[in-house]
Amino acid sequence: MKNKIRPIQFIPLFFAGFINAVGVTLFLTPVQLFDSGFSGTAFLLDVITPPYLVMSMFLVVLNVPLFLLAARRLGWTFVICSLFGVGVYAGFSLLFHTVLPIDFSAGSPIVGEDMLLAALFGGFLSGVGSGMVIRFGGAIDGAEVLAVLHAKRLGLSVGNFMMIYNVILYSIAALVFRSWIIPLYSVVAYAVGNKTIDFVVDGFDRGNSVFIVTEKNPILPRNSALCWGGA
Repeated sequence: MKNKIRPIQFIPLFFAGFINAVGVTLFLTPVQLFDSGFSGTAFLLDVITPPYLVMSMFLVVLNVPLFLLAARRLGWTFVICSLFGVGVYAGFSLLFHTVLPIDFSAGSPIVGEDMLLAALFGGFLSGVGSGMVIRFGGAIDGAEVLAVLHAKRLGLSVGNFMMIYNVILYSIAALVFRSWIIPLYSVVAYAVGNKTIDFVVDGFDRGNSVFIVTEKNPILPRNSALCWGGA
């Protein structure tokens, strides 16, 4: 392993997986909204397959093989952190649906059938969870890893790869549910989640700086150098 895993990393990774499960399982999926990437794909497969094939199982089936195959390029530290986050996410998702006495009969147990609130808060919490996993050494969605590994080969950026993937996913969802309302609200959740990931990973104080060093400034003597900095 290039970077040794510190046991303390697993504490924030645990909370990240839990938060992600709350956002997706208690807000998005009860009103049939889709998360992005493999998480959204797992929910779609849950919808179109027999009841005994559940979303948690698809999260494991889709993510684990991809992370293991990518271990050589990404490193085992990244893979272990990612699999731990995915495992916690899948475990709590199963717990919420099958073990705890949570009533999903009226949609989300928190916001009911209000799809806009579900998209906003579900996207936000999903983004917090995903961003925390990234910040502490892993990734919670194998689709992003797939993008990192293959986007350049296809002449795409990682962002464009993910956008195309999600457009295909949401289009299939529109066909399955015979409605564009669900995919459009899912886009809202995706946008909120993406922005939240940026804040969690990069912080709120982002800025760009440029420094220009020149000897050609009319205010200063000819042989003087001037350096400007801006943010």
